[in-house]
Amino acid sequence: MLTQPPQLSIIIAVTRPQALEDCLRGLEAQAGSQPFEVFAVGDVDGMDFQPSRFALALVPCASRHANVRRNIGIARSRGALVGLLDDDTIPDPHWVETALGLDPDGDTILTGPERPVAQGPQAQLVYAVSRSKLGAGTKSHVNQRCESVCWYQVPFCNCVIPRRIFALTGPLAEDIPWDMDDFEFCMRAREVARFANEPRLSLRHDRYPDSVFDYLRYRFRLRRRTGEKLVSHPWLYGRILPVLAVAAFPWAAFLLTVLLSGQALFFWSFLASFYSAGLLGHIPAAHGHGGWKTVLPYLGLMAAHHVVTVTGVCLGTLTGLRRYGLSGIAALFRQSAMANRLAVMGGSAAALLLLLAAFGAGHWEFGPLSDLMAQDLLHDGSALGLLAVGTYFLLYPQRLANLWCGCEGPAITALLLPLLGMSLLFVVTHHPGDHVIFAHTFAWRDLLGHDNITLELAALSGTLALATLLLLNRTSNLMLRIIGLNTNMVGLFSLIAAH
Repeated sequence: MLTQPPQLSIIIAVTRPQALEDCLRGLEAQAGSQPFEVFAVGDVDGMDFQPSRFALALVPCASRHANVRRNIGIARSRGALVGLLDDDTIPDPHWVETALGLDPDGDTILTGPERPVAQGPQAQLVYAVSRSKLGAGTKSHVNQRCESVCWYQVPFCNCVIPRRIFALTGPLAEDIPWDMDDFEFCMRAREVARFANEPRLSLRHDRYPDSVFDYLRYRFRLRRRTGEKLVSHPWLYGRILPVLAVAAFPWAAFLLTVLLSGQALFFWSFLASFYSAGLLGHIPAAHGHGGWKTVLPYLGLMAAHHVVTVTGVCLGTLTGLRRYGLSGIAALFRQSAMANRLAVMGGSAAALLLLLAAFGAGHWEFGPLSDLMAQDLLHDGSALGLLAVGTYFLLYPQRLANLWCGCEGPAITALLLPLLGMSLLFVVTHHPGDHVIFAHTFAWRDLLGHDNITLELAALSGTLALATLLLLNRTSNLMLRIIGLNTNMVGLFSLIAAH
């Protein structure tokens, strides 16, 4: 054991002892001469590894929860920097040297990229598709740039954390499912820390099998589990934009297919053309991977990856609803402030009633209100809703500046979803027979020449601009105020045009 406390302590939660020796050999081969210590906690009975480069402690632990094992290692370690590795990772020779470059008194949590352990052609193809922005949807695990990243892009299989961060945020949670450990901690740590990616903090990770079938099966299980966790823990996974986008896509596509009726074929043709253009845009990357012979396998695997991802999340969401019901949503309300609770509950109830009324308006022929009057009232209600939401954007932009980073959790449902809902009401509160979108013949000049439809497109465009800004994390008070002003103008001119 080292006589002086080292600067770096590396904690490895061990559930695959057969893979741990390769990880320890990777640490043994580290460049430099600075000392560090390693705590391997878990299924380590019978192991006999004698390192010369570092001090090693093998700590048996009966509990299978990774965070229980990590907390034991962190409590016994002495370094000012805490490195976390998985037992099936093999750090590159400069990993420790890069980790020791982190300021122990700073507020930065560091992560880095990974490469496959397997060297076969299918493993390399799987890794190439996983590195693509269109394929992965997130830069976690594969980011090759030195830059700041979001809290949900820091995996525990490869990160370095100043010990002082644990003193500020508390230990790793042991009362959560094991496969959301890094998300939960980093969401708490975002209040006191920033997150950065360093390409030199690289390693090899056994997550990319040398079999396309095994990879797709693994991705399906992973994404199905993601869908379940979105339902059971919406306060956490509801803050992650890629997860929300994948989960919402099939239901949004189904709803638009029903609403567009006769234009459903046009909608799906447009969607297929847009997706095909995105795939074809990756031909240079596919060619760069292995020449023309890899173009079709690359694009085919990317398409299969997307199908498996969407299907897995969709089925996982249904499984979660059957298993957990609305318990996760109830937990979200309990954790939110009273004002946000009222906003979410009131906005959701109003949106539901308006949508039901909009779809039922065509059947109120013998009711106290005529079809036209009912639709006008619904249209006016959606316009007033846009005015209210736009005013909130104008008055409180700072509350929305870091919306997707989780600083204003329930605001996502309290503001963005009602804005989408009010924009949708602009479409559904017209009689299908008179509405050019529902007509059997479709021409853009008719669409743009229709005053109300132009306003509807403006509302939807404003919402799309907001979602794009949040996606790119380029939000600012000025941009949000401009979007709020646009939303107000749409609502105001809608009322003027209608009356």
